[in-house]
Amino acid sequence: MTPHTALRGLTQRLAEAESTIEALLSGQVDAVVDSRSMTPVLLTKAQDALRASEERYRRIVETATEGIWAVDENSATTFVNGQMARMVGYSAEEMIGMPMGNFVGEAHRGRAAQAVERGRQGVAVIEDSTIRRKDGSEIWVRVSAAPIHDSDGKYIGGLAMITDRTQHRAAEEALRRSESSSTTRT
Repeated sequence: MTPHTALRGLTQRLAEAESTIEALLSGQVDAVVDSRSMTPVLLTKAQDALRASEERYRRIVETATEGIWAVDENSATTFVNGQMARMVGYSAEEMIGMPMGNFVGEAHRGRAAQAVERGRQGVAVIEDSTIRRKDGSEIWVRVSAAPIHDSDGKYIGGLAMITDRTQHRAAEEALRRSESSSTTRT
């Protein structure tokens, strides 16, 4: 390498460094230090905005009182929020990859299969059903599910909001029994 080539390379690196410093000072980019290499990594405002957006949506999903459940085109679990995991007594990590059918209550398996088929056809579903928990017990839920399609319109899975209605259902049943017994007494 000739001195002239080396000087040209240093001049180019200096110009790059100056433009990076200008961008940092103007607020166009930020820098963080990579913990492994201890080298600066430049972050654009767009990356910061993306990170903030992801954090905002993560907070919404994790604080929702409904269970959120996503499945792939084969009905294998791809995501559940903490509330959904608590409802069924599993950890979110345990549920990933498990077929949705593993959780459907016995009495509702046929209806669940029909709902999945309707989802493949692009139809959203809202219905009451039961879900089997890890301990074998079942809870009543309201399922509001919608299909997910890729940009070409191909079915790639579904997303469901699940509301635990077990206590509500028990209260309705108690009221029916109470009304029934008062009707038979009169």
